[in-house]
Amino acid sequence: MLFNGRSIFRDRDIQAIIFDDAHVANNFVRSNFVLKISSDHPAYKPIANLFRSYFARNSQGQELDDAISGDWRALLFVPTFEVAQKASQLRLALTESGVDKDNELGFPWIYLKDRLARCAVIISGSAIEISPPLLPVHTLHYFGKGVRRLYLTCDLGKLLGFDASRPDHDSGTGPDVLWRSPSHKAGVALEAKTNKGATSQYQKKDDIGQFHDHAEWLKKSWPQDTFYKIIVGRKLTVSKDANPPVDLRIVPLDQFIGLASRLEELIQFVDSAARSEEMDVVIERAMRYLGLTWPNCIDSLESSLAIDLKQPEQMEIAL
Repeated sequence: MLFNGRSIFRDRDIQAIIFDDAHVANNFVRSNFVLKISSDHPAYKPIANLFRSYFARNSQGQELDDAISGDWRALLFVPTFEVAQKASQLRLALTESGVDKDNELGFPWIYLKDRLARCAVIISGSAIEISPPLLPVHTLHYFGKGVRRLYLTCDLGKLLGFDASRPDHDSGTGPDVLWRSPSHKAGVALEAKTNKGATSQYQKKDDIGQFHDHAEWLKKSWPQDTFYKIIVGRKLTVSKDANPPVDLRIVPLDQFIGLASRLEELIQFVDSAARSEEMDVVIERAMRYLGLTWPNCIDSLESSLAIDLKQPEQMEIAL
């Protein structure tokens, strides 16, 4: 409902949105931004033939004929730079077939009708799919400034390219959230403690002791990997009888909200440069500029070592 092209929320004054388990909703969200033209739709053949010259230049003319004839094994990709050259003709083929009035296709058409030049096209024996490499969600007013968006940490890790999971929820052991980067043999273990009050503290058993257990679990599960250990919560004192791991960090929630905002900036930047043929280079440069590469995405977060918060009397003197 939120991403529907004719969503009732488009005209609502929304103050905040919470995204939970977005990492498992990718296909659902993307479907709202994809024009899927079935092989029996009147626009299928005109669109397929629109790119015949491109496939002929790449010695794929026969594969295109196979797709048009309904061969389920045929699968062809039209890159954005080729689609951009035929965007006007593509738009004409779609409007003449009545896509804008179609009960199903009319919804994604609202998003894509002015962005066809930034889309890629996939042609198969059963359908043609037209979609942008990056979804234009930032065009929705509730993704603009003034609307607070909270991405739960597992979802944020997935969007940043990590293997994200919720070990404690899924298997009853391990941290609340785990981000892993197998290529770096590294990751981040996160424990959410955002419900603690301003006058509370991190306790020996419930908070610090819990992370000692997580450290052992991580070492046993991935003995060759190195993990950041993070409690997501307020900067509070640590109980004097607790012995936190020397590398355990306390990171306030607003730092992850800021990380999510930088990710949104990345999406908007790459979308504006979507005509480029060197998208990998564009994305890499943008990620470096915004501090989203590993391990900068974690090192850039303001944090405090739990061991430095263990002596409340010294903090009171400093205050």
